[in-house]
Amino acid sequence: MSAPALVHPVKFGPFVTRAVLEGIEGLEGLEHSSVLLTSRRHRKQLRPLRLLASAGLDHEPVPRKDWFRFWAPDRLSWWMAILFMIGSSLFAIGAAPSLWPVLFQSFLGQDANPISNVTFFVGSLFFTSAASLQLFQSMNSDISRVDDGRGTKIVWWAWRPRNLGYLASLIQFVGTLLFNLNTGSGLVQQIHPDWMTWVPNMTGSICFLAASLCAYLEIAHRIRYFAANDLTFWITAINGLGSVAFQISAFASYVGTDGQLADATMANWGTFLGALCFLVASYLLIPEMFEKTPESNSSSTLN
Repeated sequence: MSAPALVHPVKFGPFVTRAVLEGIEGLEGLEHSSVLLTSRRHRKQLRPLRLLASAGLDHEPVPRKDWFRFWAPDRLSWWMAILFMIGSSLFAIGAAPSLWPVLFQSFLGQDANPISNVTFFVGSLFFTSAASLQLFQSMNSDISRVDDGRGTKIVWWAWRPRNLGYLASLIQFVGTLLFNLNTGSGLVQQIHPDWMTWVPNMTGSICFLAASLCAYLEIAHRIRYFAANDLTFWITAINGLGSVAFQISAFASYVGTDGQLADATMANWGTFLGALCFLVASYLLIPEMFEKTPESNSSSTLN
């Protein structure tokens, strides 16, 4: 991609979520001089979208996704998806024995908690690994600093407070660290007070909710937004549902003075359903990476 002659950042409040690029040359299939690049598309290394002749920020349809491509180990987004999928699967597996004890007693024994606790902890490490890659990616793809990539140095730390994708990644990374503490303390629950398990769980869940909100606003560019044909919308929406389920689980995991959870069944169901939501959303990150050539005679509104 050749460097654009002009970059016009477009803001949602104080946040830059899109940019209009003028003077584009050398972009395959983009004969127009002005194109629109969203923050998420820039981060995922997807091409800009042709602006239509009509006024405003109307653009060509988002290209159709290729649902039959799965292998892309040369792309950071692919590794993020795989690591999030493994972490989500382990969280779902860890919650399952408590939901269906009779089914699992035959090969896990009467007390499956130690195995579940280890499964949760290992799953949290995969979450943190994926979140660290996501944060690294967002630090190196600031929509307000679009260029052709020549001479660009990789940064290992950056502060991008006007980039919602970066804020979502940073907040979620902090949340995964808190879940490391939460699940790690579950391995040694007899030698520390109960609040050392519950407080990281609660605050980590709040972080996941806040990150989901930032991710939604980044792709929506406004408060109210629904697009049934937009894969990115469904990724953020399903992730949001998973965050809500984790938050419900955290409330239900409060340990009372009697040493019992407020609602053990709700806590386990919240973890299980939340993990399934994260698993589905993580898988959808893979087809998001692959796009087919769009039809040139279609029209669409910004999404």
